[in-house]
Amino acid sequence: RPGIRKLRVLTPQGASVPRPFVVGVLPEINETEPNNAPKEAQKLTLPVTVNGQILTGNDPDSYRVALRAGECLVVAAEARRLGAPTDLVLRLLDARGVELATCEDANARDPLLAYVAPVAGDYVVQAYDVMTNYSSVNADYTYRLTFTTGTYLDRALTPAVPRGHPSDVTLAGWNLNGKPGPGAVTHT
Repeated sequence: RPGIRKLRVLTPQGASVPRPFVVGVLPEINETEPNNAPKEAQKLTLPVTVNGQILTGNDPDSYRVALRAGECLVVAAEARRLGAPTDLVLRLLDARGVELATCEDANARDPLLAYVAPVAGDYVVQAYDVMTNYSSVNADYTYRLTFTTGTYLDRALTPAVPRGHPSDVTLAGWNLNGKPGPGAVTHT
């Protein structure tokens, strides 16, 4: 089933520490360098999940997406939740390089950026790490970014209900019921 699982390796010498491993539902690609500057941004076809890595202290990773006017882009990061030390910031730029939105911490210190495009065009999402000790950067500084203009559920309000008893649950997120932007729906 999709979601975060724990994976360990068993050998004759013993077992490894369990590590988070993700089973996704969207197409997955790997980050392609060079993609540091907006003009080098890796072009994406949505929806997609990008697996990336911060290899140096000055390694912003840039991704280009085409949006229609009124379309809501959601970019959800996973790093800390997967056990990586990566402390990501997401930044959205327009075609001229002007910053439109930024997000540092949302879900377990992983950023989630949502933006409704006022005009059609190309937009660039940059992911970078805000760590203070750049000398410690290594292959462990990984992340996953999910890009979508489709439905994205962020949370359930009431997070639990008693088994066998009908209860109202409100699902909140973006692009629900065919409407761009934030919203919520209630189900019994």
